[in-house]
Amino acid sequence: MDEIFGLNNFRGDITRIKCNPKNFKRKTYGNIKDLILFYTKTNNYVWNEPRVPLSKDDIERLYAKKDDKGQRYTTVPLHAPGETKNGATGKK
Repeated sequence: MDEIFGLNNFRGDITRIKCNPKNFKRKTYGNIKDLILFYTKTNNYVWNEPRVPLSKDDIERLYAKKDDKGQRYTTVPLHAPGETKNGATGKK
């Protein structure tokens, strides 16, 4: 990508680490990571923020706990919300 867009046009990347692959039989490294590279053609580019603001109700529901400074947080894992309680792993 550096050869196509130029080293100075690299803006950033996103790396998503996957869980360990189950039943992996090939004699090679497992596919455990996705990588998205962000390049532009020039320094003059448009960036559209890929976010939708949460409503007050959503914030209170998703981040029900508060620390001593009043900042909201959660202990629910991002990779499997509800999976251990309501999903297949929560069954007998």
